[in-house]
Amino acid sequence: MAELLKLDKVTRAFSDGTQQVMALSNVSFSVSEGETLAIVGPSGSGKSTLLSILGLLDRGYKGTYTISDTNAAALDNQQLAHLRNREIGWVFQNFNLISHLSVLHNVVLPMRYNREIDKRAYHQRALAVLDSVGLKDKLDAKPSQLSGGQQQRVAIARALANQPSLVLADEPTGNLDSKTGNMISELLMSLAQAGTTVIIVTHDDKVAAKCDTQIRLKDGTIAHGE
Repeated sequence: MAELLKLDKVTRAFSDGTQQVMALSNVSFSVSEGETLAIVGPSGSGKSTLLSILGLLDRGYKGTYTISDTNAAALDNQQLAHLRNREIGWVFQNFNLISHLSVLHNVVLPMRYNREIDKRAYHQRALAVLDSVGLKDKLDAKPSQLSGGQQQRVAIARALANQPSLVLADEPTGNLDSKTGNMISELLMSLAQAGTTVIIVTHDDKVAAKCDTQIRLKDGTIAHGE
Protein backbone atom coordinates (compact mmCIF):
# COMPACT_ATOMS: atom_id res chain seq x y z
CA MET A 1 0.00 0.00 0.00
CA ALA A 2 1.17 3.50 -0.78
CA GLU A 3 2.04 5.91 1.99
CA LEU A 4 -0.67 8.50 2.69
CA LEU A 5 0.94 10.56 5.44
CA LYS A 6 4.20 10.87 7.32
CA LEU A 7 5.36 12.79 10.37
CA ASP A 8 9.08 13.34 10.82
CA LYS A 9 10.31 14.62 14.19
CA VAL A 10 7.19 16.67 14.83
CA THR A 11 7.43 18.78 17.98
CA ARG A 12 4.77 21.08 19.41
CA ALA A 13 5.23 23.39 22.38
CA PHE A 14 2.79 25.80 24.01
CA SER A 15 3.57 28.79 26.22
CA ASP A 16 1.59 29.45 29.39
CA GLY A 17 3.10 32.92 29.66
CA THR A 18 5.97 31.96 31.93
CA GLN A 19 7.31 28.76 30.43
CA GLN A 20 6.95 26.42 27.49
CA VAL A 21 4.95 23.21 27.83
CA MET A 22 6.02 20.43 25.47
CA ALA A 23 2.90 18.74 24.07
CA LEU A 24 4.72 16.62 21.46
CA SER A 25 8.41 15.83 21.14
CA ASN A 26 10.05 14.32 18.04
CA VAL A 27 7.03 12.26 16.98
CA SER A 28 7.68 10.26 13.80
CA PHE A 29 5.51 7.69 12.03
CA SER A 30 3.83 7.00 8.71
CA VAL A 31 0.42 5.64 7.73
CA SER A 32 -0.46 3.86 4.49
CA GLU A 33 -3.57 4.15 2.35
CA GLY A 34 -6.35 1.98 3.72
CA GLU A 35 -4.62 1.47 7.08
CA THR A 36 -6.33 1.79 10.45
CA LEU A 37 -4.32 3.39 13.25
CA ALA A 38 -5.25 3.82 16.90
CA ILE A 39 -3.68 6.61 18.95
CA VAL A 40 -3.91 5.77 22.65
CA GLY A 41 -2.52 7.14 25.88
CA PRO A 42 -3.57 8.86 29.09
CA SER A 43 -5.10 12.32 29.27
CA GLY A 44 -2.45 14.97 28.67
CA SER A 45 -0.24 12.66 26.62
CA GLY A 46 -0.57 14.73 23.43
CA LYS A 47 -3.31 12.83 21.58
CA SER A 48 -5.51 15.86 20.87
CA THR A 49 -2.53 17.96 19.79
CA LEU A 50 -1.40 15.23 17.42
CA LEU A 51 -4.90 14.90 15.96
CA SER A 52 -5.08 18.67 15.36
CA ILE A 53 -1.81 18.52 13.43
CA LEU A 54 -2.95 15.52 11.40
CA GLY A 55 -6.19 17.36 10.63
CA LEU A 56 -4.31 20.45 9.38
CA LEU A 57 -5.78 22.59 12.17
CA ASP A 58 -2.51 23.35 13.98
CA ARG A 59 0.40 24.99 12.16
CA GLY A 60 2.56 25.81 15.17
CA TYR A 61 4.68 22.66 15.12
CA LYS A 62 8.28 22.02 14.18
CA GLY A 63 9.28 19.10 12.00
CA THR A 64 7.64 17.83 8.81
CA TYR A 65 4.12 16.63 8.13
CA THR A 66 3.47 15.28 4.65
CA ILE A 67 0.01 14.23 3.47
CA SER A 68 -0.82 13.08 -0.07
CA ASP A 69 2.74 13.98 -1.12
CA THR A 70 2.22 17.56 0.10
CA ASN A 71 4.32 19.26 2.78
CA ALA A 72 1.62 20.85 4.95
CA ALA A 73 3.98 23.52 6.28
CA ALA A 74 4.50 24.88 2.74
CA LEU A 75 0.81 25.73 2.30
CA ASP A 76 -0.91 29.01 3.07
CA ASN A 77 -4.20 29.11 4.99
CA GLN A 78 -6.35 28.94 1.87
CA GLN A 79 -4.42 25.99 0.49
CA LEU A 80 -4.66 24.22 3.86
CA ALA A 81 -8.42 24.75 3.95
CA HIS A 82 -8.71 23.36 0.43
CA LEU A 83 -6.66 20.27 1.29
CA ARG A 84 -8.50 19.76 4.58
CA ASN A 85 -11.92 19.93 2.92
CA ARG A 86 -11.05 17.43 0.21
CA GLU A 87 -8.73 15.00 1.94
CA ILE A 88 -9.94 14.81 5.55
CA GLY A 89 -13.22 13.80 7.17
CA TRP A 90 -13.82 14.26 10.92
CA VAL A 91 -15.85 12.20 13.38
CA PHE A 92 -16.22 13.54 16.94
CA GLN A 93 -17.21 12.09 20.30
CA ASN A 94 -20.13 14.54 20.61
CA PHE A 95 -21.21 14.05 16.97
CA ASN A 96 -21.18 17.85 16.28
CA LEU A 97 -24.26 17.70 14.08
CA ILE A 98 -26.14 20.93 13.41
CA SER A 99 -29.35 20.61 15.40
CA HIS A 100 -31.67 22.61 13.14
CA LEU A 101 -30.62 20.80 9.96
CA SER A 102 -32.05 17.50 8.78
CA VAL A 103 -29.88 14.40 8.44
CA LEU A 104 -29.70 14.99 4.70
CA HIS A 105 -28.58 18.61 5.01
CA ASN A 106 -26.00 17.80 7.70
CA VAL A 107 -24.38 15.43 5.21
CA VAL A 108 -24.67 17.84 2.30
CA LEU A 109 -23.02 20.69 4.24
CA PRO A 110 -19.31 19.83 3.64
CA MET A 111 -19.99 19.41 -0.07
CA ARG A 112 -21.05 23.05 -0.28
CA TYR A 113 -17.43 24.05 0.44
CA ASN A 114 -16.07 21.79 -2.29
CA ARG A 115 -16.19 23.56 -5.65
CA GLU A 116 -15.19 20.35 -7.41
CA ILE A 117 -18.63 18.86 -6.74
CA ASP A 118 -21.53 19.89 -8.96
CA LYS A 119 -24.46 21.16 -6.88
CA ARG A 120 -26.71 18.78 -8.77
CA ALA A 121 -24.73 15.88 -7.31
CA TYR A 122 -25.20 16.85 -3.64
CA HIS A 123 -28.40 14.92 -3.07
CA GLN A 124 -27.27 11.75 -4.83
CA ARG A 125 -23.94 11.64 -3.02
CA ALA A 126 -25.59 12.28 0.34
CA LEU A 127 -28.06 9.48 -0.31
CA ALA A 128 -25.22 7.13 -1.21
CA VAL A 129 -23.20 7.71 1.98
CA LEU A 130 -26.30 7.61 4.18
CA ASP A 131 -27.25 4.32 2.57
CA SER A 132 -23.74 3.00 3.30
CA VAL A 133 -24.27 3.64 7.04
CA GLY A 134 -27.84 2.31 7.03
CA LEU A 135 -29.70 5.60 7.43
CA LYS A 136 -31.29 6.21 4.06
CA ASP A 137 -34.69 6.15 5.78
CA LYS A 138 -33.81 9.05 8.13
CA LEU A 139 -33.22 11.82 5.59
CA ASP A 140 -35.72 14.29 7.05
CA ALA A 141 -35.07 13.55 10.73
CA LYS A 142 -33.37 16.11 12.98
CA PRO A 143 -30.46 14.99 15.18
CA SER A 144 -32.63 15.21 18.32
CA GLN A 145 -34.91 12.54 16.86
CA LEU A 146 -32.05 10.03 16.56
CA SER A 147 -30.30 7.73 19.00
CA GLY A 148 -26.64 8.30 19.83
CA GLY A 149 -25.57 5.52 17.51
CA GLN A 150 -27.66 6.93 14.67
CA GLN A 151 -26.21 10.40 15.21
CA GLN A 152 -22.70 8.99 15.04
CA ARG A 153 -23.55 7.18 11.81
CA VAL A 154 -24.78 10.49 10.38
CA ALA A 155 -21.46 12.03 11.46
CA ILE A 156 -19.57 9.27 9.66
CA ALA A 157 -21.69 9.80 6.54
CA ARG A 158 -20.91 13.52 6.72
CA ALA A 159 -17.19 12.73 7.05
CA LEU A 160 -17.41 10.65 3.87
CA ALA A 161 -19.35 13.21 1.82
CA ASN A 162 -16.28 14.57 0.02
CA GLN A 163 -14.77 11.10 -0.43
CA PRO A 164 -11.71 11.89 1.72
CA SER A 165 -8.57 9.80 1.75
CA LEU A 166 -8.31 10.18 5.56
CA VAL A 167 -10.93 9.96 8.32
CA LEU A 168 -9.95 11.23 11.78
CA ALA A 169 -12.13 9.96 14.61
CA ASP A 170 -11.79 11.58 18.04
CA GLU A 171 -13.16 9.20 20.71
CA PRO A 172 -15.98 8.14 18.34
CA THR A 173 -17.41 5.58 20.77
CA GLY A 174 -16.89 7.59 23.96
CA ASN A 175 -20.55 8.60 24.40
CA LEU A 176 -22.07 5.28 23.30
CA ASP A 177 -22.98 2.06 25.08
CA SER A 178 -20.74 -0.93 24.41
CA LYS A 179 -23.02 -2.57 21.83
CA THR A 180 -23.51 0.62 19.83
CA GLY A 181 -19.82 1.50 20.19
CA ASN A 182 -18.87 -1.88 18.75
CA MET A 183 -21.15 -1.24 15.77
CA ILE A 184 -19.55 2.17 15.16
CA SER A 185 -16.01 0.81 15.44
CA GLU A 186 -16.83 -1.96 12.97
CA LEU A 187 -18.26 0.63 10.59
CA LEU A 188 -15.02 2.63 10.81
CA MET A 189 -12.98 -0.52 10.15
CA SER A 190 -15.08 -1.18 7.03
CA LEU A 191 -14.06 2.21 5.62
CA ALA A 192 -10.47 1.03 5.50
CA GLN A 193 -11.48 -2.05 3.55
CA ALA A 194 -12.82 0.35 0.92
CA GLY A 195 -9.45 2.19 0.83
CA THR A 196 -9.97 5.05 3.28
CA THR A 197 -7.28 5.56 5.91
CA VAL A 198 -8.78 5.76 9.41
CA ILE A 199 -7.03 7.20 12.47
CA ILE A 200 -8.85 6.84 15.79
CA VAL A 201 -8.01 8.50 19.10
CA THR A 202 -9.50 6.24 21.75
CA HIS A 203 -9.37 5.21 25.39
CA ASP A 204 -11.13 1.95 24.50
CA ASP A 205 -8.65 -0.92 24.26
CA LYS A 206 -11.20 -3.02 22.36
CA VAL A 207 -11.47 -0.37 19.65
CA ALA A 208 -7.69 0.02 19.49
CA ALA A 209 -7.20 -3.73 19.16
CA LYS A 210 -9.25 -3.75 15.95
CA CYS A 211 -6.82 -1.36 14.24
CA ASP A 212 -3.88 -2.48 12.11
CA THR A 213 -1.45 -0.40 14.16
CA GLN A 214 -1.39 1.29 17.55
CA ILE A 215 0.64 4.28 18.69
CA ARG A 216 0.82 4.87 22.42
CA LEU A 217 1.69 8.39 23.53
CA LYS A 218 3.21 9.18 26.90
CA ASP A 219 4.28 12.69 27.87
CA GLY A 220 4.23 13.80 24.23
CA THR A 221 6.41 11.01 22.86
CA ILE A 222 5.72 7.62 21.35
CA ALA A 223 6.14 5.01 24.06
CA HIS A 224 7.89 1.94 22.68
CA GLY A 225 7.74 -1.47 24.32
CA GLU A 226 4.85 -0.65 26.66
